[in-house]
Amino acid sequence: TWDKNPDYWKDDEKFPGNRLPYTDEITQIYMADASTKLAALRSGQIAMLRDLTLDEAETLQRTNPELVTTSGLHFRSKGAFAMDVRKPPFNDIRVRRAMNMAVDIETINDTLYGGLGWTSPLGLIGEVVLGFYTPFEEWPEEVKQYYRYDPERAKQLLADAGYPDGFKTKLMHPGDTSISDVEYAQVAKEYFAQIGVDVEINVTETATWVPHLNNHTYEGMTVGQRGTNYYGLNRVGEVVSNHAWNFSGLQDPKMDAMVEEATNASSYEEMRRLVLEADQYYVSLIADVWGPQPPVFHFWQPWLGGYSGEYSLGGGMITTVYSRLWIDQDMKEEMGH
Repeated sequence: TWDKNPDYWKDDEKFPGNRLPYTDEITQIYMADASTKLAALRSGQIAMLRDLTLDEAETLQRTNPELVTTSGLHFRSKGAFAMDVRKPPFNDIRVRRAMNMAVDIETINDTLYGGLGWTSPLGLIGEVVLGFYTPFEEWPEEVKQYYRYDPERAKQLLADAGYPDGFKTKLMHPGDTSISDVEYAQVAKEYFAQIGVDVEINVTETATWVPHLNNHTYEGMTVGQRGTNYYGLNRVGEVVSNHAWNFSGLQDPKMDAMVEEATNASSYEEMRRLVLEADQYYVSLIADVWGPQPPVFHFWQPWLGGYSGEYSLGGGMITTVYSRLWIDQDMKEEMGH
């Protein structure tokens, strides 16, 4: 629950002269069950729901056409899988390349996401972070070849690495759909099986997953973070050695030096250039399996004022949107809420 700060100084960007925030109190309710969340929105118990899946969106559009909706892409890949690059088999880049070439992302996007996801491979930084994003078409061919679906080449790479019959591994998954997509992981598991890699998916609570992630004590693989729409320098800074959010446990002196140089750059343009170089170096290491940015859908009540479907007001500023919202009490009463 957030309470209004009566001394807050900022005005609304959309409506200059209106002092923020509008409401005296805002409550964010955690509901783990999907059906409970949808029922709460339908009944007017809550004003908005964000990050809904395609199936959930189709249900709401059919049953509650009065709700306002918008769609877009999730702010990062929800299908990336970090591989523990410190230990076999993932300490061998040939294995990591094979894993990346094993999954037919285009077909999964068409069947699972209705063709609405972003499938073109991304580095650490998302496509909307202007000036810090290198389109896949501009990547070196030596790198691009390992980001294309090619199961036969993947099998050969495994054989070259000493795994002609594949291997078994585990995937520790938090189960939280806002972090990663379990359904996508289950489909990817079938693709991995086609090159001989048997992946055991272990779904756990987020509170259990985070310490294993931060301490790098998970076994095999966990979910990854690719194509995140956050500030570029921050994103490359998270894959330096021993960083808590370095999902793959990467220990690469060259990467560390590149990030340090970008951090100490004497100008914005120099920093941006160095971050672009660091991001491209990271994608060549293939520390994680690229997965798509899935489509997401936001729904809200017509009586929720000031909202136009914004997900955030910048990297990580997700809840900042709430301070710009208000309730049209007359409309809410007319709708029986």
